[in-house]
This record gives sequence, structure tokens and C-alpha cells, in this order.
Amino acid sequence: MENQITFSNDEAQRGREWLPEPDLDLRLSYEKRQIDANLTSYALSVWVVTADQDVPQEVLQENWPPQVLTTYNIYKSPSDQIVMIAEYPFSESGNWFSHNKMYFDEAGAMYAQNIQTVTHNSQCAEVSVVADTTRLFAQGQLRSMIAATYEVLGDTLKTPCEDLYAFDYAQPSTVREYLQATRFIR
Repeated sequence: MENQITFSNDEAQRGREWLPEPDLDLRLSYEKRQIDANLTSYALSVWVVTADQDVPQEVLQENWPPQVLTTYNIYKSPSDQIVMIAEYPFSESGNWFSHNKMYFDEAGAMYAQNIQTVTHNSQCAEVSVVADTTRLFAQGQLRSMIAATYEVLGDTLKTPCEDLYAFDYAQPSTVREYLQATRFIR
């Protein structure tokens, strides 16, 4: 039996009209911060992709399979809407850690994305370097990025900093698009 996740905020199932909104970036930033601050109030399911199974499988009762390649934390509202998906690729070497957090609205549209990568003991720094990118997206017929921040943090940055890990994470328009691309659903 193939595991498939269920969710209720599916833009593909209903139309939506988008109206202009002043200070949209402020509202989206606030909504992202609210989800981050209240994660424990959402239902969490943990899914993994392994070396042997490229279709995500749910981890139940801390029963982790061997050779995990990517972990997905999926947070849902009480009304079964996916509000955030956090994707964590696994570092065999332990020299880096990365996450891709995607935030979805009540229609299933992705309105924010936060990518953070921590590199340890690299040519970039004596200790750790944190690269953090946050993007906000306006929805509608012409989806567009409306704001982005990028910062690199580290006490002893060296130059040149060529081995800072960079991941090319997808920027899906909707939760359905992401779940299909990652094989959660067909």
C-alpha cells in the first residue's frame, strides 16, 4: 500500500480571486512568524525518503528506517490544511545542515520560503557559517517574489568563501505542486 498524505488546502480544487493589497510583505512576514511561533499548536507528521525508497514514507512511533536521505516535517492546522513543510536533507559527513521551510496559505499557495544552511569547519570560517534566505511571494495570475532577505553569519569569515554549501531548492507555487514533485501524491 502506498502512503499518501491528505490535505484540505488544495488550490487546484477551487478558484480564488486575488485583489491588490497594500503592505502585503508585512502581512506575509507576520503570518510566517506566527506559524514559526506556534508550531506546537499544529499537528506534525514526519516523513522520510531513504536510499531504498524514493517515495516518502511516514515515520510512526519513532520507528525510523535506515539510510534516511531526506526528512520532511509536515505541519497541519486543525482543519487539515498544510501550513508548513520543512525539508531536511541528510549530511553524511556532518559538515553541513540545511533546511527548506515552505509556508502555505488557506488556498494552498506558497507565500514564504526560508532556506538556511549551516556549514561547519569549512574554508569559509574557523567554526560555523550560517546562510539564511527568506523569500515572500505574491500570488495570483502572475506569481512573483515581492521581498527577499539573504544574510551570512559567522564570527571569523574568511575570503574567498567558495565552499559554502548552496542547495537548489524548488520554489513551488502550491502545496499540491510540491507534494506531486516530491511524490507524496500523484
